[in-house]
Amino acid sequence: MIQERVPQVPTSSLSSFSSFFIERWFMMTTMTMTETQLKETIFKLLKRIAPEADFNSLAPTEDIRATLDIDSFDFLQFLIGLNEEVGVEVPEADYGKLVSLQDLVGYLSARLE
Repeated sequence: MIQERVPQVPTSSLSSFSSFFIERWFMMTTMTMTETQLKETIFKLLKRIAPEADFNSLAPTEDIRATLDIDSFDFLQFLIGLNEEVGVEVPEADYGKLVSLQDLVGYLSARLE
C-alpha cells in the first residue's frame, strides 16, 4: 500500500489570509457610507494625485480634472483607488459622468445602497 504525502499548509497563515479577504468582502458588500465619508475618501485619494490642492475651495459642481490639472492616467489611478477603498468599480463608459465632486458622490452613493 502506497501512501501519498500531501503538503501541509500552515493553518495559522492560511486562516489569517482568508479571514482578511472574507472581512474585506463582507465590508464591501454591506458598506454604506454617508456623503461626508464619501467626500473624505475622495479627497484622501485626490490628495495622493494632487497634494498641493486646496479641497476646501473646490465647488461641488466644479470640474475636478480641470481644476486640479489631473491627466487621464492620474484619473484612472484615482478610480482604481476608489474601487479599492469603496468597492465600486467604475466602467470605462461611465468615466465621462464623473466630472465634479457632486457627480462622484451621487454615482458612488447610488451604487452603495
